[in-house]
Amino acid sequence: MTSALLRLPRTMSVAAKEGRVCDVLVELGLWPVRDSKIGKHGARGISGGEMRRVSIACELVTSPSIIFLDEPTSGLDAYNAYVVMEALSQLARRYGRTVICTIHQPRTDIFSMFDQLIVLAAGQMCYSGPAADIAGYLESIGHPVPEGYNIADFSIDLVQQATVSSANASGRAPQRKTSSSDDNSFPKEAPVRAADGKDDTNVTPKRTHFLVYDAHVSLPQIIAKFKESTQYGQVMSALDNITGVSWLPSKFDMVSMVGSAPNTTPVTPAQQIAIIFSNLYDLAALAFSPKRGGQVNRGLNDKLRPTLYEQFKVLSARIFRNLYRDPTLMLANYALSVFIGLMCGVLFYQLDNTVQGVQNRLGLLMFVLAFYGFGTTTSLLVFSEERLLYLRERANAYYDPLAYFLAKVTFDLIPLRVVPPLLLTLIAYPMTGMAATWPQFVKFFSTLVLFNLTVASQMFFIGLLAEELVVSNFLASIMLLFSLLFGGLILNKESIPAILLPLSRISTFNLAYEALAINELRHAVVEE
Repeated sequence: MTSALLRLPRTMSVAAKEGRVCDVLVELGLWPVRDSKIGKHGARGISGGEMRRVSIACELVTSPSIIFLDEPTSGLDAYNAYVVMEALSQLARRYGRTVICTIHQPRTDIFSMFDQLIVLAAGQMCYSGPAADIAGYLESIGHPVPEGYNIADFSIDLVQQATVSSANASGRAPQRKTSSSDDNSFPKEAPVRAADGKDDTNVTPKRTHFLVYDAHVSLPQIIAKFKESTQYGQVMSALDNITGVSWLPSKFDMVSMVGSAPNTTPVTPAQQIAIIFSNLYDLAALAFSPKRGGQVNRGLNDKLRPTLYEQFKVLSARIFRNLYRDPTLMLANYALSVFIGLMCGVLFYQLDNTVQGVQNRLGLLMFVLAFYGFGTTTSLLVFSEERLLYLRERANAYYDPLAYFLAKVTFDLIPLRVVPPLLLTLIAYPMTGMAATWPQFVKFFSTLVLFNLTVASQMFFIGLLAEELVVSNFLASIMLLFSLLFGGLILNKESIPAILLPLSRISTFNLAYEALAINELRHAVVEE
């Protein structure tokens, strides 16, 4: 429903959007689980196949005529993979949608659902045509499918073996080191016993299964035979008819790195920094993009998508719903604030106006700021869990980034960054004997809230820049430590070099600490 509210035209009524969602749920067989939770790691919800169909349903609410899917059966067991592909097959046959997907090792019943098939190897086309004709085509080029062998498995194994053979022939494949003891490192085939029970070394062991890796074939041979086939001529004719341009036969040259090992080099610190600057550039481009709040695609008749306020309402409802469904983090913040408030009340009970009391007051103020400042690093974890979801929805133009940020601040950060300071203030403020006037109490609480929201927003921004949680935690810790260093308590401002003085002016700890100290000590009379 969230996808429908965010992506369908705002001129469409809510009832019509609900009707569209119900139709999609029926199409994909999700109606029986319409009120179930999706679930996540550690919290059981619907099955993996149903999760996959839910992700497909989010795209179907806009009624696309063509659907692209990248390995929709990956990670699913045989039954759930069949259910997902059956749902896609029904979309194509009953509702007239075009479904294009990549798939690896499909079962026979799944393979029979495909109308057209393209077999690729190292980026080269080895077959393109009706799926039902591939068995005859393979037989025509001298590679018949053995009886009882899955056609899809045989096709994949054949082109894979051709790719490896071509790489070995060109010397690009990694070679396994051998030694003189290799001949004895593997057990030899046991001799076959004749009918009289004696060993017969002249009897050849019979293979119990077909090995496609015995086939002597190379990738250029398969590509050349496909170019000579009628299927290739049909593909070129179809391209001519669709584009109105005469297509020249492609050379189908092999890529330069066929058969090479994948790049598994770990990401270096320099690459991490490059990623951060790249994300900064992307954020700046989004901020100054003239298409914010623009038009939806042609499939929605060029109607304007929901306004920023409507997007904010929908996202706020989703964030608040997720928050009360899993309140662990929120309750932990509340309980810890109560505990810290009691501890501060006991340790700093009824402070006086002596020099020692003033020092304790200043130490209490900085401790409270440090507690909430470093506590905001939980925002990094919260966003890291939603990062992939945000990137996918943003890539599909679900909403404006500003709407997401405002909703996140309002209905996620406020319950975590406003209520905890209120609990601590109500407990610690009267116990420690701080300035007992309502204006000063309100200023103390307001300063804590603004400081908490500011640092949490900074953590949120760092989470946007750094893609890995380890890097974002490191950057957040460095930023908080330097902000604390220039906060005004650890390092005297008079001893800060002039070139570094601007760091104290932009330190959130310094600004909040000065505000709290002035609010507390402005009218205090220090006793000797």
